[in-house]
Amino acid sequence: LDNYKIQPTTLICMGPGAYKWNLVEGPSTIGLVPREMRAERVKRLHEGIDFCKAAGIPSVHAHFGFIPEAPKDTLYLELVDVMKPIGEYALKQGIDILFETGQETPVTLLRAITDIGTGNLFVNYDPANLVMYGKANPYDGLKVIGKYVRGFHAKDGTYPVNPNELGKEVPIPEGEVDFPGIFATLKKLNYPGTITIECELAGQKSDYILKTKDYLNGIIAKL
Repeated sequence: LDNYKIQPTTLICMGPGAYKWNLVEGPSTIGLVPREMRAERVKRLHEGIDFCKAAGIPSVHAHFGFIPEAPKDTLYLELVDVMKPIGEYALKQGIDILFETGQETPVTLLRAITDIGTGNLFVNYDPANLVMYGKANPYDGLKVIGKYVRGFHAKDGTYPVNPNELGKEVPIPEGEVDFPGIFATLKKLNYPGTITIECELAGQKSDYILKTKDYLNGIIAKL
């Protein structure tokens, strides 16, 4: 990493097992909420934390699942119980854990971070995910969990129109994400992290990433 002057900001750590990226099978396959594969995924997270420590990466982040909205839901309580020792282990290693947004409402994510309560749990804010999963207006979502944001994925998307499928990712700024408004809010929050352009669109991406970088830098320059 030093040879290529690359500064990693976080390690995406997920799996093992299949993840179904839709609104029907997603809740039973993604993250630590489903009981199936939970133990194996906890082990993977511990390995990821150890790797971050060895490589000098400050945080590990993942989709932890469709966190139940009801605070007394058994799966919610189980998630809190399983995340506490993971958070404590990461804390001892000096590593933060970032929850990727999208599969739960911002207030539910806030509740989970508070209930787990290890002090090193934060948010990787992906505004397009909040749109594509139909969970929140990402501009308003910052009012709920903004103080916990330590990472940011610049991505755009549309709201779901099929109740079984996610909305679509689209090129920035063709979707529903209000990047000027969100960046202005991040500035007010003294956001300390980076803006990572995430592109899962098909086809050639290098030109898109460079054009998007210029577009986002133009917004930042006006703040």
